[in-house]
Amino acid sequence: QCLALLTASSFAIAEVMNLSRDVVVHLSAAALLLNWLGILYYVRVFEKFAWIVHVLLRVVTGLIPFLTVVLGTLLAFTFSFRSLHKPESLPDDFDDGSRQFTSPFMSLKSMFLAGIFVSFDDETLDET
Repeated sequence: QCLALLTASSFAIAEVMNLSRDVVVHLSAAALLLNWLGILYYVRVFEKFAWIVHVLLRVVTGLIPFLTVVLGTLLAFTFSFRSLHKPESLPDDFDDGSRQFTSPFMSLKSMFLAGIFVSFDDETLDET
């Protein structure tokens, strides 16, 4: 409940301060998700919904170790395949263009884009 209130407040503050659209969109999405999940705690009051909410929370709690292993495996494969398939960069003043490995941040970004948009080409997404 506190996280939902915090994200909703930060969304309102970001909107008033005229921050970039990307920041406002991400904050509003997080606020909406947390507020919708907060409804689960209110419907626990009704006897017909209480067992459903309890079962959902137990299932999510039981899935945390499994999801941790899956996420770790996914990160390991993402780092390895992204570092293998990085195109050569053009030489400039700071880099000779021969380095094939990329930073972990770029690997995480590629993993996120591949999971959401099923694409490794982030320059195309930046253009649209």
